[in-house]
Amino acid sequence: MFTIKKLSAGEDEAVLKQRLQNKDALLGLVIPQRYTADVLAKSEHVAGQALQSVAVNTGDSTASKLQASASVVLFYHPVLQASFRQGIDGALSSVLQIVQSKYIVRQLYSAINDSAAIPADLEQQILTNQTPYNSCLYQKMAGMLL
Repeated sequence: MFTIKKLSAGEDEAVLKQRLQNKDALLGLVIPQRYTADVLAKSEHVAGQALQSVAVNTGDSTASKLQASASVVLFYHPVLQASFRQGIDGALSSVLQIVQSKYIVRQLYSAINDSAAIPADLEQQILTNQTPYNSCLYQKMAGMLL
């Protein structure tokens, strides 16, 4: 349905906007260079706040003010239907949340376990949805519900 293309080195947000204008793209995502560093700083800050009540030293001053983080920017071409935009917004929000949660879990585990790395299987158990759900198509045919 969608083709993902990464901008070449040296191309910037202006190039992306031009591609949208030329209808070469329906949406564009800009991830600032400092985004990863900001997520790490935020995760350290949040983990420090969470551990403050149990007196675990994370090495980070939780009293320090966290700077505003770099924002991911999502550009849409106006022709993209609202339902697609909502789906993309929801998927992107979920992905960003899981990335941030992953780093917070790593910080918490490291602080509690004297800088040990969290085992991958434990991290997976913490971060993934373990609650099963069923998806059903509801339709009416010849007066009967299927």
